Amino acid sequence: MKNLLICGNYGATNFGDEMILAALLQHIRFIAPKTHITVLSADPSHTKVFHKVESVFFLPFGFRSFFRGLFRGELMKTFQAYRKADAVLIGGGGLFTDERIYAIFLWGFHVLVAIICFKPFYIYAQSIGPLRYFLSRSIVSFLFKKAQRISVRDYASKKLLIALGIHKPILVLPDPALSLNFDKHEVENRFRLFSARYELKNGSYCIVVMRDWMKKVSHFESIVAESIDEIVTRKKLKVLLIPFQTYRDDDRFILNKIFEQIRNKKNVHLLDFSLHSRDFYDYISLFSHAKFIIGMRLHSLILSFRLGIPFIPLVYSPKVSRFLDMQYFDRLVLHVEKVNALSLRKSITFLFEHYNEIRSDIIASEGRMKPEHRLHFSFLRSCIFPSS
Repeated sequence: MKNLLICGNYGATNFGDEMILAALLQHIRFIAPKTHITVLSADPSHTKVFHKVESVFFLPFGFRSFFRGLFRGELMKTFQAYRKADAVLIGGGGLFTDERIYAIFLWGFHVLVAIICFKPFYIYAQSIGPLRYFLSRSIVSFLFKKAQRISVRDYASKKLLIALGIHKPILVLPDPALSLNFDKHEVENRFRLFSARYELKNGSYCIVVMRDWMKKVSHFESIVAESIDEIVTRKKLKVLLIPFQTYRDDDRFILNKIFEQIRNKKNVHLLDFSLHSRDFYDYISLFSHAKFIIGMRLHSLILSFRLGIPFIPLVYSPKVSRFLDMQYFDRLVLHVEKVNALSLRKSITFLFEHYNEIRSDIIASEGRMKPEHRLHFSFLRSCIFPSS
């Protein structure tokens, strides 16, 4: 039996990262069902219940968390997980970026411990960058050169790694969440519950997913609120505001500010979702019956794409634009540092005028991508059975 340690931004109430982990576990359990898996998590108790997998805390990266982990015995459990592991899997998601500089040091530290423990490690389905600083580029270059194998989820990340002197093979594969399997009957059962509570019908509402971001245009919240008022009054749709993260970078903060500025609140619902109280089927059921999505969070767009639901992307990070480029989706794209009320209104109008065409294009593109999902199996098989 192989012991696999998985490291990523799990247990932190980020729906996108939990989707990645769920898909990753599905893949591993399919190709190597006897593999013993341990997941590093910000909340191991939640990860154990939610994903039905053994879990221990991240390595601490601060004085308070270090001493807490030391005195509670959490730190020892994490080091034991490293010691027992036959391999360490780092991924996936956008871990190695200096948009938030601490990310490079946090995840780099986890990789460094694998190196110190002489454990083979594999970089899985990462978006790399932006790397604006020399130190960030140096850390990524040093660590990735020691990886057994590397996979990324866009060609720009591969190009950046090559520029950093990484000359080993780099596999480009789709975001793992695009291959997440789910029970369609449970989706419909869950939607009936929401339908009764909020008087929803198929296509009778749209979903808005935002995140607070330092580079967004001034008055961003009022711009979104104005568009929501138009959707409610002119398009006669309900609007659901749904957070994709509810701990650090809590989406409810910006959604509340938007909600406060909406004039017609009668048909607008701010759902207080948290992954500590909800599961995937709540999100999937609502997305699968929505008319369209206005999304900032990358995985709100990925989930829309996976379900064939039209979306208006508000790009805040290169990882979002890279995903759209991979799908050749260049229509309706808006950037948060440039968006205004007129441009958002025009995108909504264009979506309604070309709705069937846009939806058909998304469904066709998602279908063309399905053969590429096999790349996940081949990469993970090489991690678990490196000599085969």
